[in-house]
Amino acid sequence: MRKRAWGERIVHRAGNELTDNLGNEEYDLIFIGNPLHHFDEQTNRDLVKRSARALRPNGYLVIEELHRFQSPREVGELGALSNLYFAASSEAGTWSMEEVTEWQREAGLLPRKPIRLLTAPGAGLQAALKPNSKGMPRYGSQD
Repeated sequence: MRKRAWGERIVHRAGNELTDNLGNEEYDLIFIGNPLHHFDEQTNRDLVKRSARALRPNGYLVIEELHRFQSPREVGELGALSNLYFAASSEAGTWSMEEVTEWQREAGLLPRKPIRLLTAPGAGLQAALKPNSKGMPRYGSQD
């Protein structure tokens, strides 16, 4: 990051995602990596809403998470075992991409097409854009 002079532009913030104030329109990108399977539905909805509030217009909320699938054939053996493990060992288990996109929509974000990670069976990225004051993405594209 130093080579490209990104050091002052990129902020890594450690803290408690459940209790810390994320602020209001402070970030262009918020990346949340793999906490959702530990929390219940309402806690996740609140986290997504607080994250959306902390984004600047045209900012992105990207959630990396293990996802629950409708069929084991969709994800393979490793993904199915991950789903079983988290359902048994955490408060909530895994969530479907449809549920995550619903939370993003409820928070006023525009979800994008989910991305499945080929190198991590059962995991994926769900990005969503915070629209500008006119309700549209910066470039007018919904995809």
